[in-house]
Order: sequence, then structure tokens, then C-alpha cells
Amino acid sequence: MLILAGLVIALVHDVKAQDRILESLMVLNGIASEEELELELIERYEAYASHPLKINLLSANRLTASALLTRFQVASLVEYRQKYGDVLSLQELALIDGFGEERAKALEPFISFESRYGVRERGRDSLIVKLESQESFGLKTSEGEHSLFALSKTRVFFSDALSVAYALKSSYASALWPPEVRSWSVVAYGNRIPGKIVLGDFNAKFGQALVQWSGFSLSGFSSAASFAKHPSGIGPAWTTAPSAVRRGAAADLTIGRWTVSAFIDFNGNAGGNISRYGRKGEFGLSALGEGLASLSYRYALGKIDMFAEYALDWKEGSLAGLSGVTYNHSYDLKSSLLLRAYPADYLSPYSGAVRSSTKATDELGLAWAMDYHTLSLSLDVVKRKGRDTRQLKGRIDWNPKVSESFECKLRLSYRLKPEESFPHKEEAKLELRYTFSNGLGLNAGTAVCHNKGTSALLFAGLSAVNGKKLSFFLRGTAFHADYWDDRIYLYDRDLPGSFSVPSFYGRGVYLSSLLSLKFRHISLYAKASWQDYFAMEEEKPGKTELKFQMKFTF
Repeated sequence: MLILAGLVIALVHDVKAQDRILESLMVLNGIASEEELELELIERYEAYASHPLKINLLSANRLTASALLTRFQVASLVEYRQKYGDVLSLQELALIDGFGEERAKALEPFISFESRYGVRERGRDSLIVKLESQESFGLKTSEGEHSLFALSKTRVFFSDALSVAYALKSSYASALWPPEVRSWSVVAYGNRIPGKIVLGDFNAKFGQALVQWSGFSLSGFSSAASFAKHPSGIGPAWTTAPSAVRRGAAADLTIGRWTVSAFIDFNGNAGGNISRYGRKGEFGLSALGEGLASLSYRYALGKIDMFAEYALDWKEGSLAGLSGVTYNHSYDLKSSLLLRAYPADYLSPYSGAVRSSTKATDELGLAWAMDYHTLSLSLDVVKRKGRDTRQLKGRIDWNPKVSESFECKLRLSYRLKPEESFPHKEEAKLELRYTFSNGLGLNAGTAVCHNKGTSALLFAGLSAVNGKKLSFFLRGTAFHADYWDDRIYLYDRDLPGSFSVPSFYGRGVYLSSLLSLKFRHISLYAKASWQDYFAMEEEKPGKTELKFQMKFTF
């Protein structure tokens, strides 16, 4: 018992590091809660946490290809480097147009300030090879039946000229071989010519996402920062969620402030974009072979940021658009207003534009949000003419940091759908976190949902922070939700490169733990979870799950 207690107290840097990554990720993408995160997004940011982006050493093309910085930020950064030299600190980065103190701090876990003048010049023919690989295995047991899952991801960098990546995955519902999911990409970067060629899986993100936006995209509005999209153009994908990306060939070329991008997937669907980027904003034209085209822009005028995209579906003769403005009153106060009109006959299967439903179609909406210090307010009104339905959604997120040791997170939301049998839905979630001086941390909270009935959830967790080799996390949850419409979603910590937001429905308990052991080149992870139900009218089987991962970096 003493050994176990000593092990728990001796644990973790990794828990705190993962929290820092998630917090930064949410700031950079305008996300207010962990439940809105998605696997493809987490995979990309975790990769840069282990291999930071060298913002002083990489070309504008490589910086843009990372999808970590917007093209507007890249243009400002490159111009700053040309005028004043390398950026040597977070404080200096915050002073560059397009960054600011908040975004610069959020980027800290994913970038490095290595300087051209502090690095020995290598010969043109020198080759530097970097390899990153992770192998995961899982076992799930339910009603005496066992199922397995496997995941393999590897990526190799050959200097700054070439990268090769693949991902293989078999879920619990499929056979281990052949893999259920296969994802791969090969990327060649230009040296003298600023451009790149991607073969395999890639992301294509243009404009405000009304025509083309592969990868993760939020629906709804959680903060003022979530209203405007930040396009990153063509970028390679290294993901086990390939349905969110395209597969084929893509390329881009940058000449001065202009970038031309083109792609064709293996189904014969083609598209392209031409954009101009400057310190004050960006302008772009996008087109898809399926008969979709759009014009988009972003422009900064003092404290005001304006953004819009107007798209035409040639086949249906349908015009869609969105237009918004963000007012940056001060560092800690901003507000956004957005109007969108998506006709019922406008159909873009690749759209990721801001919306309230699953697709950007049949929606006339007006949204407003304000961010002030640790408080975010949002309100969204929608009318769907084709379905003759209306919706009102409001949300409050308040995340005060009472002290260096004590944090509080509160989220309140309300949704009204007048046409439904149970039109009102209210949700509330409260979480408290306290960190002791020795690194031991405790958190506890509750969540309540009311729609068809009333559901409730209680959770409590333990973590520890001491050193960089061992980490540990433990959380227990009790839930009561008799109706599916009252289910509660709660983010659950998982292995690197994995993501879990289970929905709690029924009456039961859930216990999960995560352990990691880190060395210089190898990291080992293990997750265990157990769920059981009680006092159910219809018996529901519980489940036990064990997951393991080995991660190699050379």
C-alpha cells in the first residue's frame, strides 16, 4: 500500500503537459470546452508538441503547410524576419501583426525559437532523418465476449525536403487484418521554388469553409473567436480519421504574396484556389469541379476584423454566403457578429462553414458572441425554411482562475426548438480543480441536463505532477440518465493520438485511469476503464477496456 501511495505521489509531468496542449488548442481554434474537440485536430497539435515548429528556420511555404499558423500570420512573420531578423522570444512574437499576447502564449507548446545565427550551417548534401512512431493495442470485454483493436502510426522526415507517413487502424468492430483504416501521405517540399507536392491523404482548407474545408470543423458557436475560420490551404494528413480528409494529389506554389493551390482526389474530384495574403488580410477565389465556386476575404481595419465568403452552386443556381465582423476592443474584450444564409438547394459535401446543423444547407442564421476575460457569451438564432423549423441557442462559459492553485469551469447552455415535443433543453456543467504545492491535483464536478427528463452526473479525479518520467490520472464517474435525449457527454483522457468523449446514458458508474512512463526516445502508455450499470429496467451489459501504446521518437 505504501509503495502504491509513493508511486501515485511520484507521478507526472505528462498529465499537466497534456492539459496545456488542450488549453492552447482550444484558444487557437476558438473552442470553449473539451467536448468540442475532435481526433484529427488533437493528432496534429500533439505532433507539434513533440516536434515544435521552428518559426525562424522554416520557409513561408513550410510554415503555412504546418496548418499551425494562418497564412495571414505567416505573411506577417516572414516580413518581420526580413526587416528585423529572427524572433527570439514569446514576447517578441506577440508584437507581430496577427499574433497578440493571447495567441502567442497559446502557440508556445508547439513552436521553437531556434535562430539561424545560433545554428551551424550544414552542407547542402547533409541529410537529417527524424522518425516518430506509435503502436497501440486494446482489449475490450463485455458479457464475456472479447474484442481487439490495433493502431499503428509512423512518420519519417528527411531534412526539410521530404516526409513520409502512414497510419493503420482496426477498431473493436473489425478484424485485426486487413486494417479497417489505411491512411498515408508523401510530401516533397521545394527548396529554391516555394511550394510543395502531396500524394496520399491531405487537408484542403480555403476561405471561410463554405466550399472546401477538409478535416475538423466546429458546428455552432462557443466563443467570439470561433466565428471566423483561418484557412491553411494544402497540408498533409497523418490521421486515423481519413474520412475527414481527401486522398489523391495536391500541390501549391507561392510567388510573393500570391499562392496557387490545386488538387485532384482518386475519385476524380478536382479543385483549386488562388489567394493573396498580406499583413492586413487575405483574399481568395476557390473552385471545385462539382460546380462550386466562391470568393472570400478577411481584412483588419484597426480594431475591426471583417470576414466573408460568398459561394455559388452552378448546377443548382444557388447562392450562399456568410459575413461577419469581430471588434477587438482590448486585449481581454472582443465581440463577434455573423450573418449566414445557406439555401436548401445549396449542397457542398466538403463545406465546414460555421453552422448549427450537420451541414451548411437550409439555414438562415444570426449569431453574436462576446469574450471578456474568462467569460464567453454566445447567442444563435436559426430558421430552416425547407423544414419549417426554428432554433434558439444560448451559452455561457466562465473559467475563472481564482488563484495559481484553484480553477473553476462553469458552462450553462439553453436550446429552444418550438416544433419538437420537448422544445426546451437546459444543460449545466461545473468543474473545480485544485493543485497542491507538491504537484498533487484534485478535480471534481457535476453535469445536469433537462429535456425529456432530468439527468445528472458526478465525477472526481486525481492527478500528480512531479518529474518528467511517470504520469498518472484517475477519475470516477456516477451517472443517471433515463432518456437518450438527456444523455451527457464528458471528455475522458485517452492515449496520445486517441480521443474519447463518451456519452453517459442509463444508470451506472465509470472508472478510468491513465499511466505513462517516458524515456528519452521511448514512451509507454496504459489506459484502463470499467463501466457497469445498476437499477436499470432493462439489463444493460457493462464493459472493461485495457489499452496500451508504445511511442518511439528518434
